[in-house]
Amino acid sequence: MEDLKRRIEKYLSQPDNIDRARVERVLRDYDSNEDDWALYALRPLIETGSVRCNLNKAKLTIIEFHCRSYTRTMLMDRPEFNLLVLVWPPKSSSPIHDHSNAKCFVKILSGSLTEIRYADDGIEKTSVAALPVNGVSFIEDAMGLHEMRNESEDKFAVSLHVYCPKFKSCNVFKDGVKQKAEMKVWKNY
Repeated sequence: MEDLKRRIEKYLSQPDNIDRARVERVLRDYDSNEDDWALYALRPLIETGSVRCNLNKAKLTIIEFHCRSYTRTMLMDRPEFNLLVLVWPPKSSSPIHDHSNAKCFVKILSGSLTEIRYADDGIEKTSVAALPVNGVSFIEDAMGLHEMRNESEDKFAVSLHVYCPKFKSCNVFKDGVKQKAEMKVWKNY
């Protein structure tokens, strides 16, 4: 994970000149390894008592889980970008949202997510894509809105998100009505 963080920082240090293909390649080249990200992902859940885990050298096992919404943990917060790990409980989803004029890169670390894209009105679906482990996606506001879903009945999903430039709020859409929402994030760097 440290090498991935260094490479992302290298390619995103000049936000006016982002090479989308290069950043996507950096994310694709990283082969997800639970040992790299498990504690980042689970720390907020453990600290709030939302999850009970069994951690040994061979495998991290979630024993109990008491949270229905996804969590965001900040790995890097730079003036030019932010890097977060999101944990998606079974059957959880984001609201339909924009990205406040940021570029959004997503890498699936564990499980799978479904990305549903919408027209700017937040009502008309334009595409649906399944993102498996190590899958990468990109979206920016000019491409429309999206919603991310963990559709599994019993498996968690974990994803890595890069926002450039960084942002702290976005617009969410419900029944075509736009509303500003602040991004709640755990600091873990």
